[in-house]
Amino acid sequence: MEKLKLYSNWILRLILAFTFIYAAISKIIYPDEFFNSVRNYQLIPDSLSYIIAYFLPGFEIVVAVLLLTNRFFKASLMGVACMLIIFIFAISSAWIRGLDINCGCFGSASPEGYGKVILRDFLLLLISYTLTLINSKKLPI
Repeated sequence: MEKLKLYSNWILRLILAFTFIYAAISKIIYPDEFFNSVRNYQLIPDSLSYIIAYFLPGFEIVVAVLLLTNRFFKASLMGVACMLIIFIFAISSAWIRGLDINCGCFGSASPEGYGKVILRDFLLLLISYTLTLINSKKLPI
């Protein structure tokens, strides 16, 4: 049973970390496209959209690396969960307001449809929660 926990722990960490690294790279490669995506949500002023568009990819990479290196694990997992909750809120808000926008999650490679994006983010949030449960007891890592 302990081996199952250990393998599950690392597989779930890899899924989360590489998802956020991939998302960050797509935002770094096309920063103006991501800035426009953030601005299109119409939730914050353009000046704040600019700051978020250039800060978020770096934060995603830092959190992903911390998940993989087991440094500040709980804090990085909390960072992931907070980002996902904010993403779900923002996407739901755009959907409710009838905005027809690209979520900006993975650059132009984002899935179409708000439902798919929200479902994906809920699944990633579930992975975060599962990692919290798995790591609530000391695992031999």
